[in-house]
Amino acid sequence: MLTLYLLPTACDTNLCDAPVFDDFRQENKFSEEENNNGLENPSLKPIFTENLNQTADLFQEVYCRDNPINEEYLEALHKGLSQFENYRLKLDTEDCKKV
Repeated sequence: MLTLYLLPTACDTNLCDAPVFDDFRQENKFSEEENNNGLENPSLKPIFTENLNQTADLFQEVYCRDNPINEEYLEALHKGLSQFENYRLKLDTEDCKKV
Protein backbone atom coordinates (compact mmCIF):
# COMPACT_ATOMS: atom_id res chain seq x y z
CA MET A 1 0.00 0.00 0.00
CA LEU A 2 2.71 2.48 0.99
CA THR A 3 4.87 1.56 -1.97
CA LEU A 4 2.08 2.20 -4.45
CA TYR A 5 1.26 5.46 -2.74
CA LEU A 6 4.82 6.74 -3.23
CA LEU A 7 5.27 5.81 -6.89
CA PRO A 8 3.80 9.02 -8.37
CA THR A 9 6.39 11.10 -6.50
CA ALA A 10 9.43 9.24 -7.76
CA CYS A 11 10.19 12.01 -10.27
CA ASP A 12 10.06 14.92 -7.81
CA THR A 13 13.24 16.98 -8.00
CA ASN A 14 13.19 18.21 -4.39
CA LEU A 15 12.58 14.89 -2.68
CA CYS A 16 12.25 16.00 0.94
CA ASP A 17 9.62 18.62 0.18
CA ALA A 18 7.15 16.04 -1.17
CA PRO A 19 4.00 16.19 1.00
CA VAL A 20 3.13 12.59 0.17
CA PHE A 21 4.43 11.38 3.52
CA ASP A 22 2.36 13.83 5.54
CA ASP A 23 -0.67 13.03 3.40
CA PHE A 24 -0.18 9.32 3.97
CA ARG A 25 0.21 9.76 7.74
CA GLN A 26 -3.02 11.76 7.92
CA GLU A 27 -4.94 9.31 5.76
CA ASN A 28 -7.70 7.30 7.45
CA LYS A 29 -6.40 3.75 7.24
CA PHE A 30 -8.53 0.63 7.52
CA SER A 31 -11.75 2.58 7.09
CA GLU A 32 -14.78 0.42 6.33
CA GLU A 33 -16.12 3.08 3.97
CA GLU A 34 -13.02 3.07 1.77
CA ASN A 35 -12.59 -0.07 -0.32
CA ASN A 36 -13.98 -2.28 2.44
CA ASN A 37 -10.71 -2.02 4.38
CA GLY A 38 -12.20 -2.25 7.85
CA LEU A 39 -10.47 -4.63 10.23
CA GLU A 40 -12.38 -7.47 11.88
CA ASN A 41 -10.72 -6.54 15.18
CA PRO A 42 -11.11 -2.74 15.44
CA SER A 43 -8.88 -2.55 18.53
CA LEU A 44 -5.91 -3.21 16.22
CA LYS A 45 -6.66 -0.21 14.00
CA PRO A 46 -4.71 2.38 16.06
CA ILE A 47 -1.77 -0.01 16.45
CA PHE A 48 -1.63 -0.78 12.73
CA THR A 49 -2.12 2.85 11.81
CA GLU A 50 0.86 3.78 13.99
CA ASN A 51 2.92 0.96 12.47
CA LEU A 52 2.11 2.17 8.96
CA ASN A 53 2.99 5.73 9.90
CA GLN A 54 6.31 4.54 11.34
CA THR A 55 6.92 2.71 8.08
CA ALA A 56 6.25 6.00 6.25
CA ASP A 57 8.91 7.58 8.47
CA LEU A 58 11.38 4.89 7.41
CA PHE A 59 10.51 5.46 3.74
CA GLN A 60 10.91 9.20 4.17
CA GLU A 61 14.38 8.71 5.66
CA VAL A 62 15.39 6.76 2.56
CA TYR A 63 13.55 9.13 0.24
CA CYS A 64 15.52 12.11 1.55
CA ARG A 65 18.94 10.52 1.10
CA ASP A 66 21.21 11.38 -1.78
CA ASN A 67 20.69 8.77 -4.51
CA PRO A 68 18.66 6.18 -2.57
CA ILE A 69 18.71 2.70 -4.06
CA ASN A 70 16.02 0.05 -4.24
CA GLU A 71 17.70 -2.08 -1.58
CA GLU A 72 17.35 0.76 0.92
CA TYR A 73 13.62 0.97 0.22
CA LEU A 74 13.31 -2.80 0.55
CA GLU A 75 15.11 -2.68 3.89
CA ALA A 76 12.75 0.05 5.11
CA LEU A 77 9.78 -2.00 3.93
CA HIS A 78 11.11 -5.09 5.70
CA LYS A 79 11.57 -3.13 8.95
CA GLY A 80 8.07 -1.69 8.62
CA LEU A 81 6.42 -5.03 7.91
CA SER A 82 8.24 -6.70 10.78
CA GLN A 83 6.29 -4.45 13.16
CA PHE A 84 3.16 -6.43 12.26
CA GLU A 85 4.59 -9.87 13.10
CA ASN A 86 3.57 -9.67 16.77
CA TYR A 87 -0.08 -9.31 15.73
CA ARG A 88 -0.18 -11.91 12.97
CA LEU A 89 -1.98 -14.51 15.09
CA LYS A 90 -4.67 -11.97 16.00
CA LEU A 91 -5.61 -11.47 12.34
CA ASP A 92 -8.02 -13.49 10.30
CA THR A 93 -7.19 -14.28 6.67
CA GLU A 94 -8.96 -11.22 5.26
CA ASP A 95 -7.26 -8.86 7.70
CA CYS A 96 -3.86 -10.36 6.84
CA LYS A 97 -4.49 -9.45 3.21
CA LYS A 98 -5.52 -5.90 4.13
CA VAL A 99 -2.44 -5.31 6.23
